[in-house]
Amino acid sequence: MKRLFSLLLALSLALSLAACGEKTAAPSPAPEEPAVDEPAALELDELNVEFVVGGRKASELMALQTELPPLLIDALAQQGCTVEKINITFGASADATAQALQSGSIDVAFLPSEVYAACGNALRVACAEIPSSEATYETVFLLLTHSEAADVIREQDYAANYLNAHAGELTWLLPTGDEAAARCANRWLDYTCDLSLDDVTVKYYADAAALTQDAGDILVLRGTDDAITMDDWVIDSCALEGECVAVNAADRITGSDEFVFALKSALFSLSNDNPEGSAVLAHYATVGDWICYTPTFHAAYDGMRYALGYLDEMP
Repeated sequence: MKRLFSLLLALSLALSLAACGEKTAAPSPAPEEPAVDEPAALELDELNVEFVVGGRKASELMALQTELPPLLIDALAQQGCTVEKINITFGASADATAQALQSGSIDVAFLPSEVYAACGNALRVACAEIPSSEATYETVFLLLTHSEAADVIREQDYAANYLNAHAGELTWLLPTGDEAAARCANRWLDYTCDLSLDDVTVKYYADAAALTQDAGDILVLRGTDDAITMDDWVIDSCALEGECVAVNAADRITGSDEFVFALKSALFSLSNDNPEGSAVLAHYATVGDWICYTPTFHAAYDGMRYALGYLDEMP
């Protein structure tokens, strides 16, 4: 037994010495994964939201004030934004509400788009209202007339390309004294053809209904959607009115990308996917019995800003 133990001990020592004679590199520690900062969840004690009274009924506004906060809190929470309390107030005028937003006394404002456009870069837009079929907004339309040259364009297989190539040869009809209409036409010419109104033939009119068929080739018409028929060939349009939802661009929290994204998603979900939310937001509708909001961005209003004279140069 002792002999067996001695043999095992000797064998063990031999193996140990053999192992000591080999230089085996120690395994390198695995590189640590770089720490990834998780996006901080947005948390607000309260959110101050203001609507403009306009011509809306007091009963509808009171219902909006009572019913919207819990729904908007839930919708924002689903987007990772926790809000403990939402206060709903009403501005006596759109300008007053825009000023309150710029001063920081409110966090979110439901505003006419033309008022938002006048504020330049001070505000940041989140959503635009999709108007109901019953709503009409002031818009500048570029229409192809029924002149001989316009009919030639209609007959082309690629009418839009042909129009763009020959726009400088056409006669443009502009409403007398309407600077916004002229700016819309000028912007289209610049973007599409690298031209301006100075490069084309322009005639002015006082009454579109009194124009003869051969008066010109492109009619620049300022009016509402109901002024356009199914037979009209609309080349382009620039809305001068509408509704939107904005925040203060300078605010560290509510002006941030994270909050704006959460607000866009929440309002879109409430007005499109949530029957109760849609019914509550409809209290703010001025025409019809529903209201819908869709995400938008600042540059989408550049055309309106330029047409209304808030930008000196075309964006």
